[in-house]
Amino acid sequence: MISMLYHSKLGCETIIQDYIKSQSLKKIINLTISILVYFFMILIFLSLLKLTF
Repeated sequence: MISMLYHSKLGCETIIQDYIKSQSLKKIINLTISILVYFFMILIFLSLLKLTF
């Protein structure tokens, strides 16, 4: 799951770099994607810990 999220993050960043011209909008979208992906990675990790213990 974590590798899937990271792979989708890289794909989204590539699409943004190719199709969005505004540098400030690119930064905002990339930051939003990064925050969401890392949040979901932490959530998955905590869920696995809860299932284990």
